[in-house]
Amino acid sequence: MKKKVLAIVTSHGTMKKDSDKTGLWFSELVHFYDVVRVAGFPIDIVSLKGGKVPIDPRSLLPVLMDQTTKTYHLDPYFISKLDHSLSLDDIDGQEYDCVFFAGGHGTLWDFPESKKIQEITAAIYENGGLVTAVCHGPAALLHTRLTDGTHLLEDVEVTGYSNIEEKLIFQGSKIPFYLEDELRSVAKSFKKSTIPFTSHVIEDKRIITGQNPQSARAVGEKTLKHLQAHVYR
Repeated sequence: MKKKVLAIVTSHGTMKKDSDKTGLWFSELVHFYDVVRVAGFPIDIVSLKGGKVPIDPRSLLPVLMDQTTKTYHLDPYFISKLDHSLSLDDIDGQEYDCVFFAGGHGTLWDFPESKKIQEITAAIYENGGLVTAVCHGPAALLHTRLTDGTHLLEDVEVTGYSNIEEKLIFQGSKIPFYLEDELRSVAKSFKKSTIPFTSHVIEDKRIITGQNPQSARAVGEKTLKHLQAHVYR
């Protein structure tokens, strides 16, 4: 049976001030989705609440969009999936061999405390599957524990959106916490690229994390190699 991938995105659309819009960082979902879909693996897109997914308007600025993101943004079928996303409450983690958490600042509000995210992530990992995330997506892993009580990241090296990158885009005062600090408190170690906003991916114990939007395709490519090479069931 073809291995199945679950992509989870945020449902949270505002920063500390409601006038500051956020949500999913579009390219982070698109570049991962494109790698997996083109290779023929089924991939479902779900959000925490279901329905219309908020997209960070900055991620749609022409200067930040490449040909791939432009193509998907103009694709009615793909946009319909984001406008009518499935709800996480309707998902059974036992049906998937990989979970992917796309980023965007919205994830800092709704990913960490979601019991459903923790349940699905633990189920997939303990079934021998992959747990993958990019940029702010690893916020989903901050409180995830396995059935024996062990923290998912206890002995795992990870990466994610770094403090310096947060400061360089002047978003630090608008967010509830710095992801790098929180990941350092639960993971074995946190590694980041020497140069901000360059692709950087860490793979450790079937957990694949990417540092920033520039890392999304590389996370997809590493994920694809595992999906093609290993049988998880």
